[in-house]
Order: sequence, then C-alpha cells, then structure tokens
Amino acid sequence: MSVELDLPDLSSLPAAGSPLLDLLRPTVGVIARNLWRTTEHHRDRIPDGRCILAVNHVGLLDGPLVVALNQDAQAMAKKELWKVKPLGHFLDAVGQVPIDRWNPDPGSIRRCIAVLQAERRLVIFPEQHRGNGDFAQFKRGTAYLAMVTGAPVVPVALIGAATTGTGIRSVPKPRSHVDVVYGDKVDVAPKGWPRTAGEVADLTAVLQRACQQNLQQAQQELGLVLH
Repeated sequence: MSVELDLPDLSSLPAAGSPLLDLLRPTVGVIARNLWRTTEHHRDRIPDGRCILAVNHVGLLDGPLVVALNQDAQAMAKKELWKVKPLGHFLDAVGQVPIDRWNPDPGSIRRCIAVLQAERRLVIFPEQHRGNGDFAQFKRGTAYLAMVTGAPVVPVALIGAATTGTGIRSVPKPRSHVDVVYGDKVDVAPKGWPRTAGEVADLTAVLQRACQQNLQQAQQELGLVLH
C-alpha cells in the first residue's frame, strides 16, 4: 500500500547534484585518501540510491571528506559559510545546501528533500555543530527527513578527522590517519501527514542510539579513541 507523503512543491528549486562536484570528486577523493591516509570501513553497508549519511562532527574536514568519498553525495552546511561570497559561490556551484542551525528553515528542508527524491545521498551532521563528535546532541532534522522521504539512515563515525583547535587548526596534520566507519543502515518507513512531534522524537532516539553504537563499535574494532 502506497503512502501519500504530501511533499512540498520542489519545482522551483535548483536541480539536485552538480556537474562541477562530479568533476572534482574523484580528484578530491584521491587527495583525501592519500594526504590524510584515509581508510573507509564497511562501504558495503551503504545502500544504492537515496540515503542519509548521519556523520559525527569533529572538525573542518568532515563535510568535504564524506562528500568526496561518496558518489552522488551532497551535504548540509551552516549558512554562515555563505557570508564569504567567493566561498558561497563555490558551495552553490558544488551543490551544497545552506542550513540555518538556529531557526526553522523550510527552504533548506525542501532542498534536502529534493536531494533525496533525486535518489542521491545527503550528508548531515545531527549534532548541528563541531564538538566532541560523540552524538550526545542529536537534532531532529535527520529523523524528519527520513520520515518524509523514506530514506534509510547510515550512521558514519569519523575517527582521527580532527585535532585540538578550531577553524583551520581543527584539520588533522598531513599523513595522519583518518578512519571513516559506516554502520548498519536504519530503514525508515515513509510517513505521510500528519507527522507528530512524538513520532519524530521517537525516531530521533532510535537514530541517536544507532549512531552512538556504531561509534563505539568503530573504536573497539580499530583499537582507537575518538580524540
């Protein structure tokens, strides 16, 4: 039985994807794998087609790294980055989605839905901002987008992607090891209107536990700690 999702009108939005990003991705991926000795673990856990990659947020490298390593991936990024006009133009050109982290942002939500409806991968940081990277904070947007689109959620643990510091100082030194560990996907059934706050909160708790468990298992498997 099909579910009526009551999706917003997406016709006026930019097309999902970016030819420039598709052109740059292989080169940036090679740089990421070599400059920082990046190793991916359990790539087979990423499904074909649309999915949400829920990544812990520890440093400046996180978004570019995961986008570079995953075909058809686009990321949400804080809208403050667009205040630097040359950077904003570049982010637009490579199809990244600006998000207001502090206020409801229907425009960005529609952009994210369009990415997923185009059978692409959406990179999202549920913690909302860089920090300890332990998923102790987990905003509800991931659950809402999964519920609206029926996209599965793949937990992603980044280990070694940050050092002590902020800004450019949070980027790991060249030739240091960075591990990207993909967890088992969480399948989410699409839910039509109404989607209650309680339902979104319940799914958020499920996704948070899955991300925390993947992070713990990743550290055990690699014999490493997050910091």
